[in-house]
Amino acid sequence: MQNRSTSTSVSIVVATHNRAALLAETLGAIAAQRHRPLEVLVVDDGSTDATEDVVARAAASARRAEGPEIRYLRQGNAGPAAARNRGLAAARGAAVLFSDDDDVMAPGAVAALAAALEAQPAAGIACAAHAAMAADGTPDPRIRRPEPAEGAQAAAAMIAGEWFVPLHGYLFRRAALEAAGRWDHRLRSQEDDALLLSAALSGARFHAAPRALVFYRQHAGPRRSAGACDLRLEDDVAIRLSAWRRLQREGRLERFSAAFGAWHRRLMARYGELLETLDGEAAALVRWASAQESDIAAPADPLAHWIVPTGAKPRQPAPRVN
Repeated sequence: MQNRSTSTSVSIVVATHNRAALLAETLGAIAAQRHRPLEVLVVDDGSTDATEDVVARAAASARRAEGPEIRYLRQGNAGPAAARNRGLAAARGAAVLFSDDDDVMAPGAVAALAAALEAQPAAGIACAAHAAMAADGTPDPRIRRPEPAEGAQAAAAMIAGEWFVPLHGYLFRRAALEAAGRWDHRLRSQEDDALLLSAALSGARFHAAPRALVFYRQHAGPRRSAGACDLRLEDDVAIRLSAWRRLQREGRLERFSAAFGAWHRRLMARYGELLETLDGEAAALVRWASAQESDIAAPADPLAHWIVPTGAKPRQPAPRVN
């Protein structure tokens, strides 16, 4: 029997570039989702491989199986943020999920996320549980289960760098996306962090959907969000600089000063002497954040709740690779 939910129509936007083999597996997992109404928009960001053929085969297979509608959109190479904005503009769903082309979700994940939003009308974003998945498709038995978080609580953890759910583990109401604004195509990495922080600062409530499970896949291929260390540093600082300006305008900066201090400790550990290459407002922000450091621990990630199913052998979770 299909799991159907007629009150929340969902659009899944998949941005892709030259990863046809991985994309086929991603679309296979999406096509297996039984939530309805469900549409899938694959935005091909200027691929030169067999991406269009892969999408055509997936769409035909989904039609034969009475699966979700899979639509193909193509644009010149402009980066994942621009591709997601293109997909969002074409999406018709009341709620939107963004997936990269190497992501995998467990059966029933979309239905559970949609049900979580329906159960909490005040929530703007539903969050799935997640686990790492090895390159051979073996999931790690450790599962990180989500718990609810108000916007300010989530924002503090995000500023500090203590927050992580894979991109395809979020289901956004349209209102939450409108409040967050468009994906920032100027960023060369961490653009999902920027969107989520904007949503949190706008007051979006993050609601737990522990029955939804997605996998953060490890593989040998390149990740679109990976880049040179100095460029990642610049984007890391640019995201916090935007938040710092906003909080200063709104008179809320003092409330988040400890989070900025914790962020500075993380910057020092991750980038070290590379921080000395910053100048202008970026350097000023880093100096200010340094002065906010204290002995207080970084704001806890409200979603940090690991469980190991009974009988499973615990393993160290795979490291986060953006």
